Amino acid sequence: MNNLYALSLNQSQKSPQLILNLSNILRYMLYECDSSEVPLSKEVVMLQQYISLEKLRYDNRLDVTFNIYGDTEGKLIAPLLMLPLIENAFKHGVSGQTDDAWVNISLYMMRDELKLKISNSKPGYKINKTDKAGNIGLQNLKKRLELIYPLTHQLKVTDDKEIFLAVLDLKLNFEPQPASQLSQHEATYSYS
Repeated sequence: MNNLYALSLNQSQKSPQLILNLSNILRYMLYECDSSEVPLSKEVVMLQQYISLEKLRYDNRLDVTFNIYGDTEGKLIAPLLMLPLIENAFKHGVSGQTDDAWVNISLYMMRDELKLKISNSKPGYKINKTDKAGNIGLQNLKKRLELIYPLTHQLKVTDDKEIFLAVLDLKLNFEPQPASQLSQHEATYSYS
């Protein structure tokens, strides 16, 4: 919201796109995340909109890549599960950098296996980590993973001097298909 305010004060031509992306994200959070699982393809669109907001915010000071490998259609995921990792890459990684900041995000989908790999540069100086409120997003994510995906997930976090890396491996569910699209054999065993 602060970015939107600043852009509107300067009557930036980026304001309409920022408002549209923010509106889409809020609509998704309010109206489509009220179930235990959402289509992965919709979650990916929301992540792309969030990343585009961050690109507008940092302008040319930040190099961002978001690559998707494999098919995201027909898979289900708990809503807003990947967002905290992506938010952290921007908030705790590159927000303090003035140049050469980067974020790389790769999402791999192979059958029902999802791998989300996020790496980001870090400021060249030490960040004061005495704030007790920090790290709550990562803690909440770990709790959600334990509750929603027990024994079917793995989260690895590496915090090195110059790079932060988070890798989430997750086994996803598939969207139910209408019975008319399933063969008799598949329909018998699909939901057992």
